[in-house]
Amino acid sequence: MKMNYLKGVWKCILLTVLLLNISTVISAYELTYNQDKNNVSIEYDNLNRISQKSTGSQEFNYSYDGEYYGTLSNITSDNLTIKYEYDKRERIVKEIRIIDGIQFEKGNSYDSMNRLVEKRLPSTELEYYYTKHGQVRKIGVPLFLVPVVMRVYRTYSPCLEEGGA
Repeated sequence: MKMNYLKGVWKCILLTVLLLNISTVISAYELTYNQDKNNVSIEYDNLNRISQKSTGSQEFNYSYDGEYYGTLSNITSDNLTIKYEYDKRERIVKEIRIIDGIQFEKGNSYDSMNRLVEKRLPSTELEYYYTKHGQVRKIGVPLFLVPVVMRVYRTYSPCLEEGGA
């Protein structure tokens, strides 16, 4: 009985040491995949949030606002800007992407249970429907966005076409 207890204690100690070693590897500031072009450098601010990511070809700057508890507000690069707007519950309600001067806007709506109920994309809208257990039942396009196709059917009668009967 005492031997099993000691084995368990040693396993816990070993697991703790292993986790401490992994955490020091994860908190590294520079990730290098190879020496050619895939060098990724990540800088953090005082609150351990990403402030800048740099690759061999691009640099991304991250900025945070003070109004909503330091949520991410902007990501900027040479030809890309992404702006986020939040509601009082810190949920993203609007995302604006500006790529080469062209603006694309996405939006989200939520219900009182914090579930996404509508996603507005540049080309369409999606509605989310849930079961009584809170699982997504279906995702659909609102009816007012579905195009109405009217078809005119013509009857075909060989007799009328030949000029008979």
